[in-house]
Amino acid sequence: MIYYINVFNIQNIVYCINEEGIMKPLLLERLDILHSAKLIDEEVIAFCNKVVNYFFEQSSEWPQENMEIFITHLAMAASRSKKGEVENSVDAAIIASLKQESVYDEAKGILDSILRLTMIEFPKPEIDLLLIHICNMCKIKKGEFK
Repeated sequence: MIYYINVFNIQNIVYCINEEGIMKPLLLERLDILHSAKLIDEEVIAFCNKVVNYFFEQSSEWPQENMEIFITHLAMAASRSKKGEVENSVDAAIIASLKQESVYDEAKGILDSILRLTMIEFPKPEIDLLLIHICNMCKIKKGEFK
């Protein structure tokens, strides 16, 4: 017997998993692993826990793989920022293109909200990279990007 699975069915499965509360513990476990490996400190893990809670207060339908990538990047970006380390700048053309996205304002609002959850000062290149991640997640959530 052959079963055909389309993207819509896979998205429904992922959304059901999220609604059952499986993704949130996986994200928190990922943060615990980074903390256990001494890649992030207590302040960073506390901030990232707040961010995970913030996202799930907004919606349970975030794309799991992208959330895992985002929360890992956020944790490492926060750690780098605390140490004064700065990533390379994002190309201006990419940022200009990002600002044209239908989800840009929503993503910018989300980023502004989560950055208010910490006293850690993020340099512009890190903020730009985080914004790219959030735009992608918003687009996937809305079905605009696969």
